[in-house]
Amino acid sequence: MHYHKRRALLYFSGLLCITIFIGSCVKTNIQFGQQFIDNTYSQIIEIDSFTPKLSTIYIDSFPTSVSNLSFIGKYNDSALGDVKASAYFQLGVPAYDATSTEFNSASFDSLTLFIKLTGNYYGDTTSPINIQVNPLTEQIVPYNNGAYLYNIDSFASAPGSIGQVSYLLKPGFINSTNDTISIRLADTLGRALLNRLKVKDASITSNDLFVQYFSGIKLSAASNSKLAITISDSVQMRLYYKTPAAPNAIQKIATFGVYDYAKHFSNISINRIGQLKNAGIGYINNEIPSEKTDSSAFMQPITGTIAKITFPSIQALIQAKNYIKIAKATLYIKPVKGSFEGIFYPPQKLQLAGTDLNNAIGNPITDAGGATQTGNFVIDYLNGINTEYSYDITAFIKSLITDPTANARKLGLLLSPLSSNLFNGFDRLILGDANKTNAKMQLVIDYISLK
Repeated sequence: MHYHKRRALLYFSGLLCITIFIGSCVKTNIQFGQQFIDNTYSQIIEIDSFTPKLSTIYIDSFPTSVSNLSFIGKYNDSALGDVKASAYFQLGVPAYDATSTEFNSASFDSLTLFIKLTGNYYGDTTSPINIQVNPLTEQIVPYNNGAYLYNIDSFASAPGSIGQVSYLLKPGFINSTNDTISIRLADTLGRALLNRLKVKDASITSNDLFVQYFSGIKLSAASNSKLAITISDSVQMRLYYKTPAAPNAIQKIATFGVYDYAKHFSNISINRIGQLKNAGIGYINNEIPSEKTDSSAFMQPITGTIAKITFPSIQALIQAKNYIKIAKATLYIKPVKGSFEGIFYPPQKLQLAGTDLNNAIGNPITDAGGATQTGNFVIDYLNGINTEYSYDITAFIKSLITDPTANARKLGLLLSPLSSNLFNGFDRLILGDANKTNAKMQLVIDYISLK
């Protein structure tokens, strides 16, 4: 078993200062209404010379238990690396009556595992996903008997599988309430379970005793798979058996369902390649500036990365000649051209959330009505260079400008999937900084100035 000390999810490194030309400031005691227009005394000036700083933040670990979802699969991302996901479950005993003679004359039919799809997937759906089932050889126990299991946790399983299936996903026909994958399991296990029911073995009388006998299962994808899928936590192992009756035997089912949902979790790993690997991203080197990764940053929280945007020079705006106040600030984020083709379609909704000095995810940026902004995503199907997300970050920029503390220069925004989906899928984005050709990030500010 591999245990890991829990660490803070996100960290940060130092900021790179950006200099700009600033004119003198002239103060005039003139009252303005809420709408600023070009008149005798004031004007609106639009600038984009305050360059945002971009970096990739390393996420060490995050809980994947106490969730109604699990992930199974494997695929290759040519920019990030090989991604693998495995699901772990404990199973409990079926309804059981110690006085019943139900199983005395029962004969074995089959043992089948059923897993239900949620409709979410990531990867190449033209190739089947090859799922294999391995029995665990050790108990699922959280580190230090904690409340959660994490993406980095794993537990030993037998090398030989007790069942496998090759499943071709049909995205246009997925019905998340009905679509189920069935996997025929080894007859030897099925017969052993039925025999324990027949003899009223102690291991079959309670869930706690059963997991001492059968620790659980691991669901994973074979090495040739090119797809990751999401399944619900309603996994069932069904033992089919027959009881004698005239004129024909009666087929019946004993269902072993999920026992402890707190011990149902997913292990998710990535074997990194490319720029992030070369930059040495990890627990120690936990923030990589975009200058070290070809003017780009990488966002895929489920494999341990999130993008951070800071504005280290923004407070210099108040020194601009005749500056009064900000009217509007809009941030434009563009995916790197060529990074979102084929299976790597960009997420349609992404949020920006404030972050503190430890890079913890704070409150999302909202619109005037209080709803989370999701990026006003626009895709350029013709040549890709005008694909972008845009966010009104006026309130955030105003707060930075008026923050008198030294830490204000280190505060920023984290780009990620929506909070409710942060670690619930494989959505990823490669975005450019202010120097990236055809993917330039821009902060456009309209501010009020005296004439």
